[in-house]
Amino acid sequence: CYGELARRLTTDRPVIGLTDPQLVGAKAPVAPEALVERHLRAIRCRQPRGPYALGGWSMGGILAHEIAGRLHDAGERVELLVLLDSNLPDHIHTFPEEAEQTRDTEPVLRYLSSLEAFLDLDLGLDTAPDFAALPPAERIPEATRRLRAAGLLGVRDTAAERIEVFTRHLRLLGSHTAHPLKDAGTDTLIVRAARRSPRNSGTGMGVDDVPGGADLGWTPFLSTPPSCVDVDAHHYALLREPALGHIVALVDRALRDLPTAVEPGAAGGRTKD
Repeated sequence: CYGELARRLTTDRPVIGLTDPQLVGAKAPVAPEALVERHLRAIRCRQPRGPYALGGWSMGGILAHEIAGRLHDAGERVELLVLLDSNLPDHIHTFPEEAEQTRDTEPVLRYLSSLEAFLDLDLGLDTAPDFAALPPAERIPEATRRLRAAGLLGVRDTAAERIEVFTRHLRLLGSHTAHPLKDAGTDTLIVRAARRSPRNSGTGMGVDDVPGGADLGWTPFLSTPPSCVDVDAHHYALLREPALGHIVALVDRALRDLPTAVEPGAAGGRTKD
């Protein structure tokens, strides 16, 4: 989701993109601390020492805030934290523990709804067959059929793993508690999506699900007041046009204003943890 944003940034800093370990064949972290630790190791493998600039959209921003705190506690400096419509994890609408990740109706529908909103497409969720009426064993095949028809899955792929990761992420966030970031030298940019989503998947992100101010609840968890900007887009549309151009400009400006340049060769490329 960050590919186009990374390509359009004018910074000379290397951009490292992180993904869930399960999506690249590694063991799935089942606790928020384990996922944070995997991301932290990947970051420090590419750039062993600070200063760092971290950021993320939605869940990615929550992880970035936690990683910033871990780096500060380890004696490192985080110059910039960018939170793209990432609110406190307290508001996350998770799933009950007994819910089957790849069989129950709610995880399947919420994942497909998120894709519809992010990609601005119609997967036919309002048309037959009704997922709730399908036998559990038929829900993943039906979701797979719809994703293949939309060109989002290859002929050998199924929706099962992606729905499993989606469900696990919401459970991880639902069990995560934000910790105060004690680094007074960290500039924080908070971007809030100002519009409601036409297809809200009910994850507990953005103005769809979370009332409140422009700081999305983060100010008590930061050592210095953040810069807050509203963007005329909904939560799932921030990383595509027309909102993307505004986001690129905001992040470019924030990076240009940083006092420290990253040494050449300190990091490079994108890593898949």
